[in-house]
Amino acid sequence: MIWSATRRAWLRLHNYLRRVASRIPPRPLLYVLELPSHVTPPQSRVDVRFREIAADEVARNPHEYAKNIEQRSDWIRLRGTCVAGLVDGRIVYHMWYRHAERHQLGGLPASWQPQGRTLLFYDCFTIPELRGRGIHTAAVNWLVEREHGGCTLHVVANVNSANVAACRALRRLRFKSVGEMPGFEPR
Repeated sequence: MIWSATRRAWLRLHNYLRRVASRIPPRPLLYVLELPSHVTPPQSRVDVRFREIAADEVARNPHEYAKNIEQRSDWIRLRGTCVAGLVDGRIVYHMWYRHAERHQLGGLPASWQPQGRTLLFYDCFTIPELRGRGIHTAAVNWLVEREHGGCTLHVVANVNSANVAACRALRRLRFKSVGEMPGFEPR
């Protein structure tokens, strides 16, 4: 009898907290990786190849390389480079990235300011049927491995707080959350 009352109280509290949490709007979070601390994580559970895609190819097939690209195609094409993940010749993943200096990144939290060249990645997307198989983790790792030995000191990701899987993947790769990014946008 005591167990039933405790369990009912716990379920009521749990349901209340879920309702409250669902009303909180998602926040953009900034995750940072200092390159010397990077450790290679396990590989993807899918045989995926990554390659950079030229801007003219993206312009020919915009629907394959970004969500909602029609509304912001100029912003994406002019400000970044696309990395595509291919499985059996089919594009199953894309990520946009660009290199920037501190003055080119607006809206950074006061608690963290980059000290040199930064690699920013954004607008990452895995097709729904292959989510949860480590493709995003493998893509981030592929991009970070390419930056080792270069002049990039920080790798930065702007992630929606509601995207729990992406936040968890970045923490597994030793990224640290340094704050909210309400006005963040690369210039």
